[in-house]
Amino acid sequence: MNRFYHEFSQKNCRVLYEDSKKRVWVGTYHDGLYCIDHGKVQSYDYPDTDYQNELDFSNIRVMVEDSSGRLWVSIYGGVGLFNPENGQINLLSEQFPELKKYKVANALAIDNQSRLVVGSDNGLYIYDPATNKIWIPEQDGQANSIFNQGSIKYNQILKDHEGTLWFATQYGLSVLTYNGQSYTLGKEEGLSKAILNVVEDKNHDIWISTVTSIYKIKVDRRADKYSFHVISCLSEDEIRQDDLYSFPSLMTRDNQLFLGLMNGFIAFSPENMIDNQCLNRPLFTSFRLFNVPVVSGEIYNGRVLFDKALSYSDEVQLKYDENYITLEFSGLNFLILLKPLSVTNWKDLTKNGRKPFLRMDKDVWSIIISLRANTSSVCPLPETTGYGDRSLHSKNCNSSPVLGYTLAARFSMQF
Repeated sequence: MNRFYHEFSQKNCRVLYEDSKKRVWVGTYHDGLYCIDHGKVQSYDYPDTDYQNELDFSNIRVMVEDSSGRLWVSIYGGVGLFNPENGQINLLSEQFPELKKYKVANALAIDNQSRLVVGSDNGLYIYDPATNKIWIPEQDGQANSIFNQGSIKYNQILKDHEGTLWFATQYGLSVLTYNGQSYTLGKEEGLSKAILNVVEDKNHDIWISTVTSIYKIKVDRRADKYSFHVISCLSEDEIRQDDLYSFPSLMTRDNQLFLGLMNGFIAFSPENMIDNQCLNRPLFTSFRLFNVPVVSGEIYNGRVLFDKALSYSDEVQLKYDENYITLEFSGLNFLILLKPLSVTNWKDLTKNGRKPFLRMDKDVWSIIISLRANTSSVCPLPETTGYGDRSLHSKNCNSSPVLGYTLAARFSMQF
């Protein structure tokens, strides 16, 4: 800033917003709302109350302007229409009492239908000014599946260049496209923490921050389906945050990205973040039958299944009744978990099987797959292969959407 505004000394400024008239609005914590218009500062003072009260108009949380130029403000206690002439805030909960439970809203957005989308600490609702109606998706049995997650916390909502809405929540990232498609990105994409911020850069890539990391999401925007490539840029060794607090984010006009932290902020240019194209190999790390580890060189059920280390073995032959198999494999920066994993011609083995269980240990992703072979429909014949060769293929990536080497295993079952 070219000038220091003494009005903000000793003020906790938590909201900065520029409207269509180039006015800059400054929302504070317990000190009301300010407007900077052509260098002049106007203050809107409200009584300061504590959290034992239902409403605190001096606690400004977020602002947004709709397509008609109306300003909507979130305070502690609800969201309302703001009148710049007199500073009055008309809360929606005064007209719709069912909204009183949504006291803390940190996320506001305007969708493609000019509706106000409100994300609070315990759910989401949508207000249509044209019809003066409220829609609470989680109470609507026909609502989009991304909203049927109960009373979850919404940290931020982004409307991108094409009108797609990105919801940063405590359980992951939800996406509602401009044409009604919905997606949820979470643990399967490596996002195991609460999403604090979501920002779009000039290349239309999406940047998000969690309590421990920063990710870039490259989006393949096809008409019939979106594809997402999640790329880890900074890990927990570089960032320390706390999801109990909200953190600001900003993409400047010269494409500089700012993400707020507990003790400052991170600033960088997305163009300078280079994807690591180094490919690394995933490895098998464990093999179990009926949850009993099978070690190379050791006898299992009267024979040695692996005569060399598991990671160097290409094939294992099993008896027809050895039909409960557990495989474990891992790779560095296994960012795209289920998409690189495919089971080829293994319908019989996975038909009654269990879903993969995923876990992460720092930068190493490990995947455990439990499979139950279905032998009831196969007529056993001596010394013949009842299933033929069954192959499991897996790929992993480093810090880019480019997939790495393929990990494969063949299984033969004899009857």
